[in-house]
Parts: sequence; structure tokens; C-alpha cells
Amino acid sequence: METNVLSTRAVPESHTTINLAYKIKDILQEFNLLNKVDICVHDNARNIERAGELSPEWEDLSCFGNTLQLVIKPALDLPNIAKIIGKCRKLVGHFKHSTTLAAELSKRQKLLGIPVQDLIQDVPTRWNSVQQMMQRLTEQRRVLTDIMLDDKVTKKEFSLPLLKDHEWDLIDQLSIFLKDFAEVTTYMSTETHVSISQIYPIVCGLLRRIDDISGDTESNNIHRVRETVKDELMRRYKPTCKETAKSITIVTSFLDPRYKNLKFLSKDQRNITKTEIESLLDDLPLRDTAKSVEPPTKRIRRPNESKTEIKILL
Repeated sequence: METNVLSTRAVPESHTTINLAYKIKDILQEFNLLNKVDICVHDNARNIERAGELSPEWEDLSCFGNTLQLVIKPALDLPNIAKIIGKCRKLVGHFKHSTTLAAELSKRQKLLGIPVQDLIQDVPTRWNSVQQMMQRLTEQRRVLTDIMLDDKVTKKEFSLPLLKDHEWDLIDQLSIFLKDFAEVTTYMSTETHVSISQIYPIVCGLLRRIDDISGDTESNNIHRVRETVKDELMRRYKPTCKETAKSITIVTSFLDPRYKNLKFLSKDQRNITKTEIESLLDDLPLRDTAKSVEPPTKRIRRPNESKTEIKILL
């Protein structure tokens, strides 16, 4: 695989929809690619999305990683969820900014036979770091609680309010729910393989996973997170829509041997996809069939030939 940069250009004028569409088409015209582009991948900025709408020559595809982050963000912004994430962030920062607490954390991890690991501070530009932060906190819950309750190490005037049991449970549930999305984000961010054919199998798989983990015992907070993420996935990818079955993204899934049966789609959608592929095949230039090619004649084994020789010839 190779990734080539055709052009890097400054755009001093306003980054309007029309200006961006003009720049893209100008580059394609320069390289004689104007009618040879099937799909354009970009971020979710509104101006570049609308620039794609002005270019009916190709389909638009928003970056999967960027879109997944936008799917998760509304769930993390729910008031109760944002509040608990803020507490996690404050707790991690409390240990990160104290060499005494950091040393005590390492010491007690060894004493209690818990893996010696640093706490993880989340990064605003990487949503999956929130999941990693919460997962690490739940793994170190026993040590952290032990230190926070020790007046010799944590002075009362500097101590943080201890997380209540239901808050620890919420952190654990959130971490588990978001883990699949975090792993998908990491996997789909690689540049070592073609990933477009995996988008809808993954999206449909995540939706099934969301339904599978739901239950009567889940908290209201987790229920709202689950429904928010599900709604965002459905709105942005429209996996049950008939028009989706005609997209280049679904066609690539059909061409991928791993997903060629399109089991993640409904029966009606699969029929639509197959019809679309047949239409694409009809548009392909046919080979010159004027010269007919005779089928190879089957070789008859002579009595003195061994079976091994026949296998090799075949």
C-alpha cells in the first residue's frame, strides 16, 4: 500500500464551501483525475461536507475515527456523565501533581500485589483516553481508596471527596461500555490495511453489541448513554436505509471475502446491493470476445503413468 500526496496548497481566501470545492476539482483536473474518483474521505466540518454536495461526481465519506468521536461525545456530555468524568479527572490530577502520592501509590501496589501502573490522564483530543482513564481507576480502586483514607498520607485539608460506591460502579460500567468503541477507534486508525469495507460490519456489530448489553438491572445513566450512542450511530450511518445498500462503502464490503455474504444487512438490502453491483458490472468495458478461446482438452492417462504424474499435470 502507498499513500501519495498529490498537492498541498494554501487557501488564503475564506474557506467557504464553494472555494473548497473549486480547490479540490482544480487539483483533480491538474492530474487528469476529475472523472476517476469514486469516493472522497474527509472530516466532519460542515464546509467540507457541503463542498462534497457540490461534487456529484463522487460519493462522500466522513472519516470513521472522527465520526465515532462525534458519536460518543454527546453521551460523555450528559450532565451526570460529565460530572463523574470530572471527578475522575480531578482524582487523577491529584495523584499526578504529587510526587509523594505517586510514590505511595507505587509502594502500595507492590504490597497489595496489584499491577504497578501509573494513572492515566485523559486528553481532550482523544476521547478514548477517557475510557482508558476510567478503566485504570477501577483497576486501582483498592489502592486509591486505601491511600485516600490514610490520614498520614493524605491530609484532610488537601484530601478529595472519596468516590461513593455507586460512583465507582458507574465508572466501571462506563469503562466496559466504551471499551468496544475505544478498541474500534484504535483498530480503524491504522494505515497498514484497507479499512473501508469494514465500516458497516463494525457499525452494525456495535449496534448489536449495544442491544446485547442492555438489561433491566442497568442504571438510568448507562441507559441514557446507550440510547444516545445508538441514536447517533443510526443517524450518522443509516445502516437500515435502502439507499445505504447502494453506497460504495457497502459495495466494498461485498467485494471483501470476509463480508461478501452481507449478513449484517437485511435481505432486502442485500438484494439492492447485488442489483447495484450488477449495474456497475454492466458499465465495465467488455474484453474483446471476437477470438474465442477453446477450453483445454482433458489429458487421458496412459496405463504406464502414475497418479502422482497426473496430479502434477492437472
